[in-house]
Amino acid sequence: LHAGNGSLMRLCAAPLAFWRQPYLAIEAAALSSMTTHGAPQAVDACKYYAGLLVGCMNGVSKETLLSDRYSPIEKYWERPVKPQERKTNIEVLEVAGGSFKRNNPPTIKGTGYVVKTLEAALWAFYHTDDFESGCLKVVNLGDDADTTAAVYGQLAGAFYGVEGIPEKWRSKCALSPLFGLMADEIASMAEHYACTVPSASPLDTVQLVGAELSGASSNTVEPFKASAGYRGKKMKGYDLLEKEIHAYLGSRSASKKEEIVKKYKMLPAEAQDDALLSSVMAMIKKK
Repeated sequence: LHAGNGSLMRLCAAPLAFWRQPYLAIEAAALSSMTTHGAPQAVDACKYYAGLLVGCMNGVSKETLLSDRYSPIEKYWERPVKPQERKTNIEVLEVAGGSFKRNNPPTIKGTGYVVKTLEAALWAFYHTDDFESGCLKVVNLGDDADTTAAVYGQLAGAFYGVEGIPEKWRSKCALSPLFGLMADEIASMAEHYACTVPSASPLDTVQLVGAELSGASSNTVEPFKASAGYRGKKMKGYDLLEKEIHAYLGSRSASKKEEIVKKYKMLPAEAQDDALLSSVMAMIKKK
C-alpha cells in the first residue's frame, strides 16, 4: 500500500463535486485515494483535507478550519469506530490536531510522504494571509516542492478564491478558459447531486455517480435511480471538445475553428452549453 502524496495532490475534484453533502465529500475523497494510494495515511489524509475543502466552500473562517481536528461533520473524528472499520491513522490525527502550528522547518518538510506533505501545506496556509505568500513559503521548503504546492493550492484556492491568485500567475496558465469551465462544471455537480435522496447510502451514491460519469450501461444505473427516487441529468460532454481544442492548438489551422463548431453542434442537446462554446471560440480567437 502506497503512502505517497499522489492522491492528496489530485484530490479536490472529488470532494468539491459533493461539497453540499459533507459525508459524501469525505467518502468520495477516500474512494478517490484508494484507486492508487490505499495506505491508511493516504486515505485518511484525503478524508481530512476533503473536510477542509468543504469548509472553505461553506465560508468557514480560517480559525475554525484550522481548529483541532476540524470536520464539517460535527465530532466526525471522535465518532465510535464500527467493528468493520479501522481507526483513523494516528499520524494524520496529529496533523489535524495542530502539529503544523507547533512545528517549523526542519521538522516541517515537503517530502513525498503524504503526512509530511499534508503538514507542510497546512503550515504554509496557517502562517500566511494570502495565496501568493503561502505558495512561495511552501515551495521554498524544497524537496517535493511542486506536489506540496499543489496540495497547498487546493486549500488556499478554495479559501481565497480565484481572484486571490496573482493575475501574473493566472495569465500564464495554459488552457485557462477550459480549466475555468471544468471548475464551474464540478461546482454544478454539487447542485446536481444534492438532489440524491437521503436514503441512499454514501457508498451507493458515489458508485452511482462513478457509473454515470464513466458511461456505464443503463442496466447498471437505471435500477438504482428507480429504486432510490434519484433525479438525474446527463453531464455535459467535454471529450470531443477537448480533443478538438488540442488538435487546433497543435496545428494552428484556421479551418479547425469551423470543424470544432460543427462537431460541437452534433453533440446531444443536453451536452451543449452556450458558455462552453463561447469560451472555446474566445480561446480560438486569441490564437
